[in-house]
This record gives sequence, structure tokens and C-alpha cells, in this order.
Amino acid sequence: MEFAFLQRPDNGLLARGWQVDEDRLMEAGDGLLASQARLASFVGIAAGQLPARHWAALKRPLCVVDGEQLLLSPAGALSDYLAPLLVMPRYRGSLFDQACHAIVRVQVEHARRHSLPWGMSESACNSVDSALQYQTGTFGVPGTGCARGSADASVIAPYAGMLALMVAPQSACANLERLAQLGCMGEFGFYEALDCSAARLPRGQRHAVVRAFVGQHQAMGLLALSWLLRERPLQRHFEADARLRANLLLLQEPVPENGAFAAPRFEQEAAQAAPRQAHVPAQRLVHGPGATPVQLQLLSNGRYHVMVTSDGAATAPVAISPSRAGAATAAAPTAACPAACAMSTAAPCGRPAGARPWPCRMGTKPACRKDGWNCAGATTTSCWPPRSWSRPRTISNCGACASRMPRARPAPSS
Repeated sequence: MEFAFLQRPDNGLLARGWQVDEDRLMEAGDGLLASQARLASFVGIAAGQLPARHWAALKRPLCVVDGEQLLLSPAGALSDYLAPLLVMPRYRGSLFDQACHAIVRVQVEHARRHSLPWGMSESACNSVDSALQYQTGTFGVPGTGCARGSADASVIAPYAGMLALMVAPQSACANLERLAQLGCMGEFGFYEALDCSAARLPRGQRHAVVRAFVGQHQAMGLLALSWLLRERPLQRHFEADARLRANLLLLQEPVPENGAFAAPRFEQEAAQAAPRQAHVPAQRLVHGPGATPVQLQLLSNGRYHVMVTSDGAATAPVAISPSRAGAATAAAPTAACPAACAMSTAAPCGRPAGARPWPCRMGTKPACRKDGWNCAGATTTSCWPPRSWSRPRTISNCGACASRMPRARPAPSS
């Protein structure tokens, strides 16, 4: 595999890939030493495709979590630390060895504090999309990743617990037995995950099993079992290659004596806090909606109109009028206007009954049938009357008038 063309010239890190349609490099990855990308970096250096200074360009942020000096990963997932150990050797007392033992101890302590199994990593969770497929994410203990994660997310992946067989076999075996008792063991092995996040659980449940199988994660679990039962077969094959063996000194990097910083306070509090209970919204039963007078509210942005009632039983759709672009009127039941208007309106206009008739200033039906006006077509809003019945005025809101001036109307007789 070629690695040289993936190296970015600005920072010396490897890009995530090559954008074929745009013929350019993708953005660089996290560039962290505690990630699965260190395997590609090591192989590229051993093959002579990457310079040795590329290894020094990888970031090494150190943090103190629960009293453990920890090499931070992108999200604090177990796979970031332990997945490269499936093929790469680990030397006692090195920075990698200390980081792998520290992340396992931190996850074990976090699980003990919350009375849960441990093994948070990249996996699917108890959430599906529109196609009913499980959603995936990367989960870890708060404070162990560079990216700020959700403190309420507790998704335990059995394959991550199997990866821990290479670091703490006794604790990992006990953890896998507990996962099997909780229903994570199926006919073909362990399921993908056990989701204990309160936000994604049905009411009354403490956990939900993600009944799926991911081929990559199943392969990782099998290789971890092979590491334990067959005495590191892939590591011995890795060390047998002359080019890889010549660069094993890179994996023996010692632990720095200083440089670690304390985890942010909010991350520490989230890691030590008790698990939150699922919020159950209060129930409210409404008997006989509409028993009280209904209050009406019209919402509009100038082009789209919606009617909302206080009992929630009626939300009117809108009807677009062809005579005025963008105008809309709510399709509500019409009622007789007490002001003796020629048009029907959606609600009374407020003019007292028996008064001199004029068109309502509210929404009208498309036809304008007022006598004495040159209004031959449809209107979209109100057809405004003149200030005086004896004074002719134009009709500004009538979109289909034969002429813009109405006929003069005589003053009413006393």
C-alpha cells in the first residue's frame, strides 16, 4: 500500500484519504499517537515511504484521570489503544504499555462507580434511522478523549472487553461473563453492544441489547482470543519481518516524567457523578376539549399563514390564491358577517349590525360582489371602502378590476 501520497505537506500527518472526484487530499485525521492510525504510520515508516520525523509529528497529549497518567485518544475508546496491539508488539514500561493499562483501569473504575459492565468503544447504539438501521458512535469515559463527549452515554461493546484480554485477562473474562448474563450472548457469539444510556431506553428498562453483528468487531474479538490462547501469533509474525523489526525501537518510547495536565473539572465531575435517571415527563389528561371558549392565534411570516387554537384540535392548512403571488388565507369555516357585508368572512369584522354596509377589512372569499364598484374579478385581501360614500376612490387591493376608479356613489339619503 502507498502511504507517501497521503502525507500532508503542511503538518506531516496522514490525511484520511484521497477525494477522487475533487482530486485532492482529504482533511488530516486527529494526528494522535493513541489511535489506530499509529499502525499505518509505523508501517509507512518501516517501508521507507514516510520519513522518520513523521512519528515525532504525532501528538502525545497526557492527562491525569482518576489518578492515572493517560495518553489521550480521540474519544477515549478502548479500540484506539488496544486495536493496534492485535498485530504490534508491546514492551513493558513503554508509553504504549502504560497507556493501555491506564485506560483499562479507568474504564473499570468508571463502570464500578456506575454499577455497569465496562468496555466502551466505537460501536452501534440503541438508536435507528429511517431505514431501521442501528446508528454508530464512539463512546468513552469522560475526560479520556480530546473530543468532548456525552457524559450520559454508556454503551458497552463486548468486542472491546475481548480486546482487554491482551492487557488484563482476568478482569476481562469476568466482565464478559457479566455481559453474557445480561443477554449479550447470542447463537453466533456476542452481540454488538449493550446500551445503558437513559436517553435511549424505553421506560422501565435499565439496558437494551443491540442485536447486531459487525464483521470488523467480530474479527477483533477473535484475534484477541487468538492472542491469549495461541501465544501472540500475529505479533510473532510482525516481528519476523526484517523491515518492521528494524523500527521496533519506535515502540519502546518511554513515559515522560512531566507534561501531564489535569482533566477539565467538568469532565472529572461527569466521570464521578452518579448515573442520571431517565426523565419521565408529567402526564396531563384533558377531558372534553373545546368545553371552554377557544382562543385563536394566527401565525404568519408574510407568505405562509397558520391558525392555532388553544385546545390544539385545529391547525388550519393554507390555500395559495392565484391572483396574488405569496398571499395565503387560512381555510377556516366561514360565518355570516353581522355588518351586512357582501362577502363572507372567516370571523366577524366587529362592525355593528344594521350599520351602513361596507366590505370587511378581513380576509374575503375570492369574489367581490359589492354594488357600485368596478370590481370585476377576485380579491386576495379586503376591498377597502372610500372615506366618504360620495367621494370616489381607487380600490388598491383588487387585482382584477376593469378600471382602477370606481363609479361615483351618491350620498345616502337621510
